[in-house]
Amino acid sequence: MHDLQLFSVRSSRRLYSNSNVLKYVFILPAALWIVTFTIFPFLSAIHYTFVNYVLGRGITGYVGFDNYLQVLRSGAFWYSLFITSIYASIVVPLELVLGFLLAWFVTLCPREHNFFRPILTAPLFTISVSLCLLIRVA
Repeated sequence: MHDLQLFSVRSSRRLYSNSNVLKYVFILPAALWIVTFTIFPFLSAIHYTFVNYVLGRGITGYVGFDNYLQVLRSGAFWYSLFITSIYASIVVPLELVLGFLLAWFVTLCPREHNFFRPILTAPLFTISVSLCLLIRVA
């Protein structure tokens, strides 16, 4: 019996000495943020697809898969899916090629004569600088 008590005391000391609790304390805000602003809205959106929701009155009844059947039978849905696929099949490869060409052009220019680097990297720091100025002013 004495060995069991000694083991539990050692394991509890190890729990705090390895700072395992501290790891979970530090990760808790990020986990709460993800659950609150990602997982909960996603599950809520899935829930609302199975109900009849009227603005101002709330959920008026459960319709199950009728909303999905109504969308799949709609001609407007299939037309918008067709237009979206055409747009994506043209724009994505075009942006990929243009991005690689722009990166290649920037790397070909010598560093002394390269005026594109600051222009292309400006969006990376513009938001943080403007936030700092906003917080400083407020």
